[in-house]
Amino acid sequence: MKKLIIFLLLSLSGLSIVAANVAKTTVVFNVDLQKSNDAKVRKNIANEVGVFNVKSSLSEGTAVVTFDANKTNIAKLVSAFRKHGCNAVPMEVGCAGSKGGCLNAHPATYSTMK
Repeated sequence: MKKLIIFLLLSLSGLSIVAANVAKTTVVFNVDLQKSNDAKVRKNIANEVGVFNVKSSLSEGTAVVTFDANKTNIAKLVSAFRKHGCNAVPMEVGCAGSKGGCLNAHPATYSTMK
């Protein structure tokens, strides 16, 4: 019995908790939210897979969405907004290398002329 307890303690001490690799990404969308559908759209977007947080501003016409890029991407979020009756366009332009890409990212062009 004593050996069993020692074995269990040694086994448990060897366990390590591995944190999941979360790629938190925040994107600002231009949205056409109305006061009548703002709460409904925010709730439904927040329930999408991989979404951590949604904040909207009716006065600015924006929605800020924080999500896990390993589970969803910008194209899926735009589709989710559209599914819930709201047009959304991402404002970010520097996300060409992110997982899932960016709908309006353009590669940088450099002039070789001096």
